[in-house]
Amino acid sequence: MKLGKRLQELRVNKGLTQAQLAEELGVSFQAVSSWERDESLPETAKLWAIAAALDTTLCNLLDEDAGFYPLFELDDRIFHEDRMYTFIKSAASARDMPQTLKALPFARQAHQNQVRKGEPGIPYINHPLTMCCHALAMGIKEDRVIAAILLHDVVEDCEFDLCDLPVDEEVRHIVDLLTWEGEPEVDEDIYDQSYYAAIQQNPQAALIKLIDRCNNLATMAGGFKKERMREYLEHTHRFILPLANNLQDSYPPYQDACFLLKYHIRSLMYAIIKTAQL
Repeated sequence: MKLGKRLQELRVNKGLTQAQLAEELGVSFQAVSSWERDESLPETAKLWAIAAALDTTLCNLLDEDAGFYPLFELDDRIFHEDRMYTFIKSAASARDMPQTLKALPFARQAHQNQVRKGEPGIPYINHPLTMCCHALAMGIKEDRVIAAILLHDVVEDCEFDLCDLPVDEEVRHIVDLLTWEGEPEVDEDIYDQSYYAAIQQNPQAALIKLIDRCNNLATMAGGFKKERMREYLEHTHRFILPLANNLQDSYPPYQDACFLLKYHIRSLMYAIIKTAQL
């Protein structure tokens, strides 16, 4: 049984209207109606309040028979690309972020028909949009940073050159630093050293690389085999954590964000090592 139908059934059995339930939860009745039609989902933190309002348990709310609802699937739908796109657009409009407003539709068009590796049905644009929401949640509201996040994979993964990007030269420079192209005649390890050395010189590029690695670590279990996961963790330990330490020490405006990102990265690495038995 879908969450919306289950929610409606429990509400009716309790004798509540949508408006009454909405008032008790502190949301609009339109929100409750949308949940019951499975057009949107309540925030994960709101589920306990819903269960309490309906005099039931969280397990019973989420699945009557099995006593368990796949919360990872729920979270995936909460972070739906359409909702994130609208959120970022609204934030950029409210804060007068012209670079972001130009980059947003361009990135969506550039990544059209691309999907995330190992995540069937997840559009690729979900990745930069999630990164933008992550940055905004940490208080990063620099127009050029958010715009560069949106475009950071466009040159590397799509058929576009830097000059095609609808942003200013500063954003293009950040994207250029983040674009990993490799060189056939150069050993990959040597290329990585020069790649990260260049990124380290630009605080904005370094911050974006850290957010990028956070998102990739959080989603790689669905697309990487064990050996690739091990290599990725070793790469993170060798290049990403030192990058985070350097940024935290050298650029005070990003110190708080760096603390959060380092904690997130280390926690993900530990969880992956333990659960995947690497």
